[in-house]
Amino acid sequence: MANEPNAALKISLGISVGFFILLFGNYLLRCAIKRKKYRTPLKQDFTCKVCHEGSLRLFTSEKLKKATNDFNGSQQISEGIYRGILWDKTVVAIKKLDEQHVFLADKYCEEVNALSQINHRNAVRPLGCCLEGTTSFLVYEFFSNKGTLYEHIHKIRMRGSSPFSLYWRIKAAAETAAALAYIHSKSVLMPQKVNTMNILFDDNYMVKLLLGPEFLRYEDELMNSVQERMGVMGHREPEYFPSPTLTDKSNVHSFGVVLAELLTSRKAFDYERPEAERVLAKAFAREVEGRTLHQILDEDILKEGNSDMVEKVADLAIRCLRNAGADRPSMKQVAMELEGLRIMAKHPRGMLNFSESLQKTTDPIVDAVRSVGFQGGPSSVITNAEAMGSRRLQEADYYLT
Repeated sequence: MANEPNAALKISLGISVGFFILLFGNYLLRCAIKRKKYRTPLKQDFTCKVCHEGSLRLFTSEKLKKATNDFNGSQQISEGIYRGILWDKTVVAIKKLDEQHVFLADKYCEEVNALSQINHRNAVRPLGCCLEGTTSFLVYEFFSNKGTLYEHIHKIRMRGSSPFSLYWRIKAAAETAAALAYIHSKSVLMPQKVNTMNILFDDNYMVKLLLGPEFLRYEDELMNSVQERMGVMGHREPEYFPSPTLTDKSNVHSFGVVLAELLTSRKAFDYERPEAERVLAKAFAREVEGRTLHQILDEDILKEGNSDMVEKVADLAIRCLRNAGADRPSMKQVAMELEGLRIMAKHPRGMLNFSESLQKTTDPIVDAVRSVGFQGGPSSVITNAEAMGSRRLQEADYYLT
């Protein structure tokens, strides 16, 4: 009788272990089926779509290897991105993808095709792709590359070769926001993954947002480096974790983290910092709430002394970082506000003399708005600056759609 409880326990344990093994085996089988389902027909479907619509180019891996001299290090222009010259002398940028990306791309063809329709000066659109077995590449229009925003904040700037004034930071934020607002206005396009690693700059330091299909959203989960993974996850909104789906408002939250990075020059997630300071979004919000933002601001920004402008950018970042997506502004509202702040920051004498400065500028957009007139104190200047940002975005939509 004494052995009966032990026997029952062994039986229960055996059943539990067996059930777990069955579940795990079922999971592995589903993964294998999913890989086969998404990988095998993908190239065929994509080829048919390219042939039918003719808007994208399908490349072979051999031609891309030849274009980049077998992905020689001398051709690398950024992390995972290579400069290539095609057989027809077209210069392109080629992004090399991991094997896992292919089977995650169930809507790959549809999404790459949609992204190829983008026409915005601050976005880099894909020209085509390569899908051969486990090999996958995205091919983009080429632009001269001065590095990513991440590299400028955390690497290039340390060597003293990055133009990192407050105006430069606001300009970078405004151009990124303009590209995202444009994408959000196109119902056929999906929200993009937003972080400082896919915000690039051309030779004139104009922002070029690197776009990718939906499956690239999972890239952070596939990173080998825990530090890299956490760096990207630092941009995620609180709502993402119980339900990992990106929305327009997810982009707004991620962009708020980018604004915080621009003001502090800290990483979105920094494992080397004390636990309370590792997640930048939380630390930034806490300092703003406690009116101690100056403690984590970048030293160069503090030296410029433009506290009014910093407060306005910080306030916008906090609104973007609100926990509930419904409480955040739209990307269009963010872009309008930042464009107004960019115009204000461009004039060194500040807000009080902004209207006087406008009388001397040759900016055609400012000329168009000047006829409206600037009356009143600083608050009216701010309102008119925001109106200028709105008009600039509207003109961009007119010419780029």
